[in-house]
Amino acid sequence: MNLYVVQGVRPAGPITDVIIGALPVVGVIFAMIILLIAVPDIALWLPSLVYD
Repeated sequence: MNLYVVQGVRPAGPITDVIIGALPVVGVIFAMIILLIAVPDIALWLPSLVYD
């Protein structure tokens, strides 16, 4: 949905430009998901510092 909003705000150009521009962000999000699945202690490290 955000891609369509960005496309609507842009003055001109195809939506494929917006999709290509968003691909690096999607890649980083998927990398973080895989990292958190592989090493779940990363997500629990900061709360353990606060509550211990």
